[in-house]
Amino acid sequence: MLFPSLKPFFSRFVLRILCGVGSLLLVQCGKDEVPLPALRSDLLLARTNAQGVVTQLITDEGESLQPVHSIRGSRSDTIYRVLAVYHRLEASTQVEVRQLVRIPTAPPVVMDEQQLQTAPIQLLSLWKSKSFLNLRFGIPKSFSGHHTIGWAFRGIIQHADGHRLLRLQLYHNAHDDRNDYYEDAYLSCPLQPFAQWLTAGRDSIVLDVNTYQGQHTAVFPF
Repeated sequence: MLFPSLKPFFSRFVLRILCGVGSLLLVQCGKDEVPLPALRSDLLLARTNAQGVVTQLITDEGESLQPVHSIRGSRSDTIYRVLAVYHRLEASTQVEVRQLVRIPTAPPVVMDEQQLQTAPIQLLSLWKSKSFLNLRFGIPKSFSGHHTIGWAFRGIIQHADGHRLLRLQLYHNAHDDRNDYYEDAYLSCPLQPFAQWLTAGRDSIVLDVNTYQGQHTAVFPF
């Protein structure tokens, strides 16, 4: 069961993803030293103003957070998905942001079997929040390679009792790239468009991901 309102257009992401090279510092604390603040790492929405400054961070539960320092965004007057590393001030909605990394979001697209590419990935975590399906994974790639990643819409199954299953498949075209190393990556899928077909508390989303350990299937309540 396919829906023409889902545009058969695939947004190709040459993912420049989240490679972090860091160093571990071991220090000896003196009696008068102030401990470092506890940092959080979350996927959020960032809103920018007309000057391209991030004025608001929105959690997937809908809570609004205000950065205490000016942060330049990538575009003005827009909302985009980010991985945020931040410290929340006590008993406040204000946050000190240490890092923002833009995360690609992709609505699912309709494609036939000949178009579908399912090169394996390294599955790290897969979860559903209130607003998004979220995937953290390792892309097997070379230093010069590029990959196309997204979500393929595979139709809706309706059971006799009225329960609907919306099926998604992770699309991954490796473009014959070598597997020299794994690059850490995130990808989110907005849930809001599914509300026109699925009923909360009754229906489900089924997501298939091809991994190096075989096909992984996850089922999430809508």
